[in-house]
Amino acid sequence: AEIRRVPFDAAAGRVTGPAERMLETAIPAVGFDITGEGWIVFRTAAMQEDVYVMHVDGSGLRKLTDDEAKDRNPVWSPDGTQAAFYSNRSGRYEIWTVNRDGSDLLQRTATEAAGRLRGSLYSLFFPTWSPDGRSIAASTSDEVVRFALRDEPVPGAELESIPIDRGDAALVIPLSWSPDGRKLAGVGIGHNGQLLGGIVVHDLSAERTRFLHVDFPVPPAGHVYPTLSWLPDSRRGVMRWGDRILLVDTVTGAITTLLDGFNRDGGILRTSGDGRWLYMLDSRDEGDLWMASRHVPPASETDREPSKGAPR
Repeated sequence: AEIRRVPFDAAAGRVTGPAERMLETAIPAVGFDITGEGWIVFRTAAMQEDVYVMHVDGSGLRKLTDDEAKDRNPVWSPDGTQAAFYSNRSGRYEIWTVNRDGSDLLQRTATEAAGRLRGSLYSLFFPTWSPDGRSIAASTSDEVVRFALRDEPVPGAELESIPIDRGDAALVIPLSWSPDGRKLAGVGIGHNGQLLGGIVVHDLSAERTRFLHVDFPVPPAGHVYPTLSWLPDSRRGVMRWGDRILLVDTVTGAITTLLDGFNRDGGILRTSGDGRWLYMLDSRDEGDLWMASRHVPPASETDREPSKGAPR
């Protein structure tokens, strides 16, 4: 995986210089988020899917989880003290949190109490923090829900449904919450499992959903989804879409390219706490090719082809 940063003027909504490489690592990192102090959290796309934390300069690498559970899509709380992620460590996918130092691994939802809801097995995916850090929104197999954090896990029956209009999507995944707390942004997944060509923006107070079309090739749905990183005005955001960085105005629907020429498969983009930098993580699949020589010992006397005329 490779992490790069791009200088950015958040007020003007423009890139002010070329991308520069921060670090490159052999760790298959995906699901990236960054704090204002430069601490990144990610999970590994390997046989064992664990959550890691590391400073953006490459120092301080450590595991926050280390077991056979699948721990996915970690995201920092607004104050950067803990990460939320979804995991099957309880037997089904639930929302969990862990402190930045690896302490207080807590299960935050307990959907087994809900059994089946509307014909779907109730598991939770893709947590997204509210800007005040008190609530989390997440996706189920057929709706988006939210819940207030408390000391004990929240039962599935107490999760609040968010009335997002899915349109042509079979599933909407919430990926970011605006700083003013009024909007959720995410993506839609089609009935064929492919990413739809646009951004879903839902106004929580007005209960109104918009689908903003992106007129560029749709990146493949893989380990990551294009995530809108909100700017302080809660109106605009930036995101990585395939080979380019986009500036999105969620009010007018205007979408412009800030910079292009990156890996067309896409990556995750986040803004720094002061809005001066855009950080990107690009993952790539790597493997080794080995060649070995097979030694065949000479045939023994009894194994040799009989000489001409010899009895068979």
